[in-house]
Amino acid sequence: MSEPSGTIKIMHRLAEFERNREAILHAYSQIGILELRLRSKVPTALAEAKPKQENWFENLRLNEKGVEDLKRARQQKPIFPEDMLSLSFWRYLLSNRHYGDLWLPNLHKAFPKVESPKSHGTFKAIDQAMNSSLRLRNKIAHYNLDELKSIEHSVKKTEWLIQIMGD
Repeated sequence: MSEPSGTIKIMHRLAEFERNREAILHAYSQIGILELRLRSKVPTALAEAKPKQENWFENLRLNEKGVEDLKRARQQKPIFPEDMLSLSFWRYLLSNRHYGDLWLPNLHKAFPKVESPKSHGTFKAIDQAMNSSLRLRNKIAHYNLDELKSIEHSVKKTEWLIQIMGD
């Protein structure tokens, strides 16, 4: 009697996870470090740029999901909502659509160890690395292990982001 195909698929994924356990755990820990740094560095950079505003998130141009995420975070933790915001929120703030309104005036300061922080090339590299880190996080979190062929490349991009953010 043969096993149902779903069971075989799960067994295959478990075996794949076991083979790559160390790399997956390392990748996820780097994603966690990145997210913690973003929660600290991005609000600080935004707050320093507009000291008269009460909150770092005032007047941000957000999409509908960003507005909802921020609203939920403020309900969960009113004083420090950044602690409740996901990697995708930070990725959105560091995406190409915010080069002129956030990156040039403020957000480049969250990456003090990057060369030529205001150059579009630097910003594009950070945008691409953030995208790679978010995709890596999602693949690991949702156990899409078959798609982790580029794990080393994505981890290097994540580690680069952590390094250029400094302490």
